[in-house]
Amino acid sequence: VIYFRQIELSVSNVKCDIIIEKYITELIILQQYEMVCTYTACLVSTFRQVTCYSNLLKIIPKGDCQKTCLNLARDSGLNISLIIQQIIESVNSEESLCEYQSDIEDSISLSVSDSKKIQILDWLLYDENHLQEALTQGLALIRLFLCMSKHIAASQTFKKLPRNILVSLLDRWKRSKGNAVTPNELDNHIKEFLCYDAYFAAREAFEEWFTSFYRRRSHSPDFIFSEVIPAGRSQDFNIDLSTWQESLAALQSTAENKIEKVLLFEGGWMVDRIPLIEEINSERRTQQEILRTMYIPIMCFLLYSLLKDSGYYQSCLRISNIVASEDYKLYQLFNT
Repeated sequence: VIYFRQIELSVSNVKCDIIIEKYITELIILQQYEMVCTYTACLVSTFRQVTCYSNLLKIIPKGDCQKTCLNLARDSGLNISLIIQQIIESVNSEESLCEYQSDIEDSISLSVSDSKKIQILDWLLYDENHLQEALTQGLALIRLFLCMSKHIAASQTFKKLPRNILVSLLDRWKRSKGNAVTPNELDNHIKEFLCYDAYFAAREAFEEWFTSFYRRRSHSPDFIFSEVIPAGRSQDFNIDLSTWQESLAALQSTAENKIEKVLLFEGGWMVDRIPLIEEINSERRTQQEILRTMYIPIMCFLLYSLLKDSGYYQSCLRISNIVASEDYKLYQLFNT
């Protein structure tokens, strides 16, 4: 059929595309990726091109093979953006993005479905031209996972995004637009990324302190009551105890500062810098409000637990001042 087209014989493009599609399906099974790309480019219908090649990319192994296939598609003139978008929509359609209920097992482990959602970010990170879309998709996944209390999945998604993604996006903007003001949408996404950065750092710092205080404490010298410590070893025990207490104090201070950074985040944690009119009733805005009502109170309780168990009872009163402050109005989040 390709020959018929070359000699300009009058043939049905639709029928020809169907025949080529069938052949492409066989090539995918045989893992003839380069030939798949060649014949996909021969399809007249852009829709068929996107569908065929996205079907290939969804099943090929991670790593260099994925990048090779993207480069082949680019060299063949296929629409990379549409193909990647098709992959994302296909994976997301497998599970509704509007459901905020989660099984307990899903909250403490990474499900196959969640893993697939996270892995689709790899396609957007191969080319810096898709970095902004990668940021948008990544933030959307983190919002979804946190709304469903899937902390492991949310953390894995955040770690998937490059640490320098904001710098790269701003550099690209300056190269293309000079000193022009960045779009409001990008500004909001940048702040949202920083909000997650602060949140995950606070949770990690608290967990480190918690582990040291409650788990390692059981092995510390002052907890060994069941045996009589020989006189010659008492000095070693005292040194170990002092070292542990100093380490614990450092972890407590770090966790306290990072939790407060979330509570006192400039402009409000998960509050856009510039609210967009078109997002007033959007799913994104709804998710942001859910996250504030879920996690700001949790951060307050974690800070209280940290200070109380560390013996800083006077500092516990400062939490009530933070919550009651009219500058942040965090008390409103405890009434919903």
